[in-house]
Amino acid sequence: MKKSVYALIAPVGQLTGNGQLRESIQERRGIYEKEARFWYLSNKLVDQFDLAMKEGLEAVVAEELSVVVWQQLRFGGKIVSVNLDIKDLNEHEVNFRPHLCRQKFQLKIAVITLVADVARNS
Repeated sequence: MKKSVYALIAPVGQLTGNGQLRESIQERRGIYEKEARFWYLSNKLVDQFDLAMKEGLEAVVAEELSVVVWQQLRFGGKIVSVNLDIKDLNEHEVNFRPHLCRQKFQLKIAVITLVADVARNS
């Protein structure tokens, strides 16, 4: 069954380029679990869901406009209202794997430790 949702559409890399979107999605899912209603769509899925106004776009989709507006403030892009099947979104959306975030977190700890060691030895 299709439902009216909001999509933030931007060129590939504009939303996912620095990892902040991954953190936003995981944070929201951590808080709201299955009720998060927040999806990332790769370029392939943007085309599959027929959201593409042109080639080379990615998107985030949410039921709440405020969620998409917040992401637009962070990343830019264009917000559109669309009718999508939530079941299809849940089945096809790109899942950001938690282990990649752990690796990023471990890298941050390593950098902080290195900076602290350099500061101590200076």
